[in-house]
Amino acid sequence: MSNPAVKNASSVWPLPPARLLFVVLALHLLLWTLIPALLNQNLPLDVIEGLVWGNEWQWGYDKHPPVSAWMMEGMAWLTGYSDWGQYLLSQLCVVIAFYAIWSIASEMVDQDHALLSVLLLEGVYFHNYTTPEFNANVALLFFWSLTLWFFWRSYKHDRLIDWILCGVFAALALLSKYFAAVLLLPLLLFLLLDKAGRHYFKRRHFYAGLSAALLLLAPHLIWMVANDFITIHYAMNRSGGSVESSLIDHIKNPLKFFAAYVAVVVPVLGMTYALGLSWRRATAVISRENLFVCLVFVLPLISVMLLSTVTGMRLRSMWAYPLFLPVGLLVASLFSVAATEWKLKRFMRTFVGINLFFISAYVAVQVLTPLYREAGKRTHFPGRELAAEVQRLWMNQTDKPLRYIGGDPWLAGNAAWYSGAASRPSVSIELNKARSPWVDDEAMRRDGALILWSMGSAASPSTFNPEVVDSYRERFGSLVVGAPIKIRSAAGGKSASLLIGWGIVPPAARLTENE
Repeated sequence: MSNPAVKNASSVWPLPPARLLFVVLALHLLLWTLIPALLNQNLPLDVIEGLVWGNEWQWGYDKHPPVSAWMMEGMAWLTGYSDWGQYLLSQLCVVIAFYAIWSIASEMVDQDHALLSVLLLEGVYFHNYTTPEFNANVALLFFWSLTLWFFWRSYKHDRLIDWILCGVFAALALLSKYFAAVLLLPLLLFLLLDKAGRHYFKRRHFYAGLSAALLLLAPHLIWMVANDFITIHYAMNRSGGSVESSLIDHIKNPLKFFAAYVAVVVPVLGMTYALGLSWRRATAVISRENLFVCLVFVLPLISVMLLSTVTGMRLRSMWAYPLFLPVGLLVASLFSVAATEWKLKRFMRTFVGINLFFISAYVAVQVLTPLYREAGKRTHFPGRELAAEVQRLWMNQTDKPLRYIGGDPWLAGNAAWYSGAASRPSVSIELNKARSPWVDDEAMRRDGALILWSMGSAASPSTFNPEVVDSYRERFGSLVVGAPIKIRSAAGGKSASLLIGWGIVPPAARLTENE
């Protein structure tokens, strides 16, 4: 695309664009890995849940397809089962996504505009503030960007390896989160609308990429059928699609999602204003680059809102995670930057200020929350203390290794993860076979298990229904129940002491010896 360069930008940047990009990505990786690793006492909720799943290496789980959990487990193994490895994984996904956007932009505009297309992405809080909690959304950010990159490479160069990689990354995006389906529509539509794109429907390379995607998806599709489409049911329940919606929901839900979308993009608008943008006259005739960028930016958003309008389903703001990736491309492709020196300096000040705001906000929330909130945040939970107490209780009952922990998924997940790599037990989520098919009652009776449930705080304890304990005894044959575990967050402040109920299903061999 013949776009004019940013006027004198290279002389204003403190470094050449490619080198400055590397510095920005390195700083992002370093800061957003170190800050949560140093501040957080405990991994976030979604990470603990993902590690419960990843420990089992299934082709799917009750809430999501498998790839995000596999990524967590793989990084856990590579980093010695440390917490910081999970924060590193998340930021690697972000910076690689940014690099993919840079690579696409570099084939469309000059390097100055390509750099701007990435710097603008730091204004989206889904790309920084929320990323320490690795989950399917962050994994999707990674594979969404790679799908875009290799699709554009395939379109431009028609190499077999690019088409295959595009198919692989598109499949991995779907195996991270089904939301990736809304990306496939603009890619297909682009090929249909573009004269050169229609040519690929006659090329074997395109079908090789499609075959690679289908081959990779096949095991999960088989798993879905075998597990009664449990992930689809979860998605429907999560969005309210399984209940009858009122007429107002068909209007309110898409508008709420759009309002959240606009709110997230406000810092990006602030940075673009600082640049001093003007509409490119050259874009009066839509180029294929502009068509591609507009389709991948606008169509996924419209598709999601249209789905909500038709069905009345609720849309979670977090689902918008990958929708902002093309926003920098859009600005770089469609607008010229009247980049006088003072405007670029104003842009850089705005860029630094917005990033300092996100960092300061994250630090403040982590440090100050325990001072005014008894429950704190999940990242203040004393998971290590719980795991140590669980191991102590188990060892008092038997000399066999603890293989299974069941009950409350948050408590059981923490007790399992912080037990250490060598003795990491499997988790029976809510003792529900459908949610954790890797554990069955027979195995728990044979090898024993420890069951955990929440009893509130020491300040306001809750009682556990004795009928539930009786049902556990009937189900497993025996259950040894003791005084509740009492633990308190190391964050201090107003953090309340927590009471956690527990019961041990003794291993079958021990029962036999006692008899």
